Amino acid sequence: MNALIVDDELGIVEMIKNITPWSNLGIRRILTAFDGQTALKTIREENPDIVISDIEMPGMDGMALAETIMSESENPPEIIFLTCHAEFHYAQRAIRCGVTDYLLKPFFPEELTAVLSKAVVRRRERQNMEESESDTREYVRQSFLRDILNHVYDKDPDRLQRAARKYDIALDRGKRRSIVAVGIPIEEILQRYTRSELIFMFGNISREILCGLEDQEGLLVDNIVDNYYTGYLFLDEAHRQGIEDKCIRLGNALRQYLDVTAACVISGPVNVQQYSETKDRIDALLRRTLMDGPVVLMLEEQEAARDQQNNHINKQTVAQYLRERKKTELFLYMRHFLEQQLSSRDMKRIHQDLIQVFYGYLYENRIDTKDFMQDEVSLKVSEAAEFSAINMMKYVSFLYDSVVRHIEELKKSRSVIERAKQYIAEHYMEDIGRTVIAQEVMLAPNYLSMLFHKETGQTIREYINLCRVEEAKKIMAFTNDSITDVAMQVGFDNISYFSTVFKKYTNSSPAEYRSTLRKEREKTP
Repeated sequence: MNALIVDDELGIVEMIKNITPWSNLGIRRILTAFDGQTALKTIREENPDIVISDIEMPGMDGMALAETIMSESENPPEIIFLTCHAEFHYAQRAIRCGVTDYLLKPFFPEELTAVLSKAVVRRRERQNMEESESDTREYVRQSFLRDILNHVYDKDPDRLQRAARKYDIALDRGKRRSIVAVGIPIEEILQRYTRSELIFMFGNISREILCGLEDQEGLLVDNIVDNYYTGYLFLDEAHRQGIEDKCIRLGNALRQYLDVTAACVISGPVNVQQYSETKDRIDALLRRTLMDGPVVLMLEEQEAARDQQNNHINKQTVAQYLRERKKTELFLYMRHFLEQQLSSRDMKRIHQDLIQVFYGYLYENRIDTKDFMQDEVSLKVSEAAEFSAINMMKYVSFLYDSVVRHIEELKKSRSVIERAKQYIAEHYMEDIGRTVIAQEVMLAPNYLSMLFHKETGQTIREYINLCRVEEAKKIMAFTNDSITDVAMQVGFDNISYFSTVFKKYTNSSPAEYRSTLRKEREKTP
């Protein structure tokens, strides 16, 4: 696989070449161009798999370059735009050009690595690429480390050494590393990516953020634990510096580029003989973790806090009362708990635990929590909760009623899919996508996409395009409007893309379809 970097600033081109872990991404050859015309010539001659292009360039700019590529090529490259402008119309036009992704300058190295990883996965899907020899070696290493984590070698250390020699894997039994586990709710991610695609993208983003450009042996092993897809990363002391901040960045990057919420658990340094036992402790902590956003937890600190649970509410108990709608039992439990002597720090912790439980319950029900309880009254009740037991009880009541009412209102509404279809039917000619539709039906975008595909067998984009094509057929049947005008009326502003989509659903181009209609009319007496 090869890539082309296009920018009229030499420094930007060199920076991208130097900060990107090309070999980890499977990209072997890097091409460069410093203007749009040269880039177009290079693309025609070299046929790169991925193009990273600035938008603002003299002569042929990035937009014009992308539009030309898309109109000329049956198998265009994945295109990533770079720009200094954050205006929405730039992103909008980029998406309409068929661009894969869009980055604002300046950007962090992990941002570029993330979008490149997704581009490589899409390219592999389109070209059905086979695994390289290095991919196979990585698979062997992954399997070996996964066996270590899953207790395969616990009772026979000598067997562990024999296996390491067999697979030609360096294994220092005395070296101590921290294990960083990153858990993602499985239903969020494996609906959209295969396991191999996920570990490729997840691994590259994690390497970039946690280790920079260094390819550390045994960096990542993936596993499925209950409801979590989990990656385990092994970091030596040098890479452990600033690990909490790095994990926060990793959580934010996974949310931004893979649209998933992650929980990070960080262990203290352990040797290889302690890997499996540490992994079990990490998994147990992940099972107890309810998320309404990215979470970073230190394993030993969490275990120590769990040993001092006298001043902690039992989140599982509160969650169970909420699920079973046992408001009275919840009140009695909280009142009894708040009768003990509690410090201001305890009250703050209780407040946070309640938020985690109640928002976690909304998350279980696939409800977007972004704007929940953000009105003035709700914020005041929440802010007062930590000042006294009475205020905390008022907050519990308010929170319980708000959550239950919110869920019941959604249940009484029309079918989510029917509401989404209705919205599409009324707005397909506009620039809409899953985010806009998800806001309309009050669901998280990724869950709406999964639910829509499950119910209809189509993606949201496919359904929108189908509506547009059906309307285009009607317009062509009853008017003499030009093909370009028809495309614009039904929501397309790129005639080439309209023709491609139309042919996908009708097996003929718009012009061929209109010609067939005319011939049929002529046959009719």
